[in-house]
Amino acid sequence: MCFYRNCGKKRYVYIVFVLTFILLYGINLSQNLSHNYASKEEVYSDSTEWTGISYTPQMSTLYNQKLSEIKSAYELFAQLEDYYEINSQSLHIPNFEFGDQFLYGYESGHGDSSIYMLETEHGVVPLSSVKAFQLSSNCMDKFQIELAKGRPLVKEDMTYSNGDTMPVLVGSQYDGMLEVGDKIDGEYILKDVTFEVVGILKPNSNITLYNQAVYLDRYIIMPSFNCAAPVDLEDDTFQVRHYANKLTGKIPLSELQRLNYYLVQANQLKIGRLTVGASDPLQNAYIQMISVISVTTKAFNGLLVMAAILTCPILFYIFLKKNFDVYGVMFLSGHSISRLRRGILIYFVSVIGVDLLLVFACSKLAGLRFSIQTLLVAIGIVLLVGMISSSVTSLKSVLVWTGGGKHVTTE
Repeated sequence: MCFYRNCGKKRYVYIVFVLTFILLYGINLSQNLSHNYASKEEVYSDSTEWTGISYTPQMSTLYNQKLSEIKSAYELFAQLEDYYEINSQSLHIPNFEFGDQFLYGYESGHGDSSIYMLETEHGVVPLSSVKAFQLSSNCMDKFQIELAKGRPLVKEDMTYSNGDTMPVLVGSQYDGMLEVGDKIDGEYILKDVTFEVVGILKPNSNITLYNQAVYLDRYIIMPSFNCAAPVDLEDDTFQVRHYANKLTGKIPLSELQRLNYYLVQANQLKIGRLTVGASDPLQNAYIQMISVISVTTKAFNGLLVMAAILTCPILFYIFLKKNFDVYGVMFLSGHSISRLRRGILIYFVSVIGVDLLLVFACSKLAGLRFSIQTLLVAIGIVLLVGMISSSVTSLKSVLVWTGGGKHVTTE
């Protein structure tokens, strides 16, 4: 079509594409997309509206020097009610006898690489890297994690002192192998810990990470606990490593402005670089933009909507200017002013209507990556503009001949 052959001369096409993509991407970023499976237990809590904290420490400068500062930084973030601690630090359990399906890498055929040989005073012992998550207590409600047996993890479980027995939950596939009250000896970040099973999850319990449901049937769930004062230098080292994990929590985008305020204070403690980030590069760019201009996500969404509202009449004006000759020919051909107005109105409403349908379609493409779904909608709108412009071009070729065969030049 001539529209696309000559698009290099029509720069507004590129403007349409860029503006559409930016506006749709930002509006899509602030949408609340949630998806539930048919089964009550298979709850998929979408994390599209979340962002995580990225922590880049120099660990050697923290051991036995900066533990109090690290804890102070964590306490800043913990003031946010919706600060969720979700880490997948593995547990190391000697003589693990419950099956390879509980080891990291099993699903990809690399479960054997998660078994190490540990030399002890009693000989060589196999040490298995077992799937585990560390969750804060508010994650239990966030992901609607339900139990088949026992009790959930509660706030009282979130405090640990050196030598304590640590309460844990186990996935449904441990049922029959482990029971409530059973204890397991293992290591967490090179620290010997005794774990006590306090609950067994229902089948298909899951959490969502990076838009993917992670089922917990083969996981051990332990509390993302707070620590009492260290008893020695070794305990100090352990706590530094543990709190480095706790500083990489997730928050809803609606809390981003408050988090930025705490990030400034946390970075003044000089424990390493703390920033906000996301798995999607474009989503991360928007997060950084919100951070720089220091507005809430609701305010940012409002700015995007205002920009979209202002963009529509600008683009429509460009359309009228580019096609003024067509409407002039139509008027000279006998079309009434009211008919021309009606035609222009129908055109404008149809374009806006199709755009809104494409935005709605964008929200239904939640299975795709965040940037891809917005890109598809932006391309769809540009194709729409192209088809309409092509139809206008066709109209020009028809209108160059008016009544009586008189030729009218439109250029």
